[in-house]
Amino acid sequence: FGVLSSDETKIALTGKTFDSYANLDYKPGYFAIGIFDLNKGNKLGLLPVKYNAYIKSFFLPDNRLVYSPDRGGIAVSNNDYNSNTIIYKNNINAFALSPDGKTIAFSEGVFFYTIDIDGNNKQQIVCNGEPASVDKAENVTDMCWSPDGKYIGLSFKSIGKFKIVLMPVDGSNYRIIRDADGEDVAQSNPAISWH
Repeated sequence: FGVLSSDETKIALTGKTFDSYANLDYKPGYFAIGIFDLNKGNKLGLLPVKYNAYIKSFFLPDNRLVYSPDRGGIAVSNNDYNSNTIIYKNNINAFALSPDGKTIAFSEGVFFYTIDIDGNNKQQIVCNGEPASVDKAENVTDMCWSPDGKYIGLSFKSIGKFKIVLMPVDGSNYRIIRDADGEDVAQSNPAISWH
């Protein structure tokens, strides 16, 4: 995966480390996020993500990185991308950063929550009076936030395909995206983004 910083000067690439990046902390072949300066072409930092190798990372407006570290949970990197602050310790399935960079939506177990970027104010997402949930935690493969901050989109695995679900943040009912014939839109790719 790759994610570009909002000022387009940095990119965070998730993948397996090469032998040249190996040291006492990172072994070759382990999953990590490499952060690179696009203007100079140099590596700025390397953050291990062994546990959650397939969860997207997000840049904050100040260019720190929000990601799921090798121990699971949610972390915010420091400015030089060599250490982090853990803001949430429990294992998560997917997460998304709000457009203003102040809130994270995430799935934990079969439920969905929001939390402030400093790790405070955890709240369960409710849709139509009930906690928003899925039948199995591993079914949620990716999440993204709408640019207006009103919806959280998610990719949800169901019977071999990935469906797209929109969860409104205001507590109204979620909806599965359907085509003109009323059939659930199903895709083979587990990633989702909003443009």
